[in-house]
Amino acid sequence: MVIVRTSLKAIETELSPNKFIRIHKSYLIAISAITAVRKNCIFIKEMELPVGETFRNTIDRLTGKDL
Repeated sequence: MVIVRTSLKAIETELSPNKFIRIHKSYLIAISAITAVRKNCIFIKEMELPVGETFRNTIDRLTGKDL
């Protein structure tokens, strides 16, 4: 966990969209770290992260299928 005094939106604009993806209002992750995608969740190793409604289309495009 990292605590910063800036928004994820600001951080997201600084990162490569080919390497990082926003999956939830609280989560911005490295695409290369994804180990599994199931229903409304993304896994990084054993850590399960929710996919927010707003970001489902982005995940669908990444995986090429509907969640």
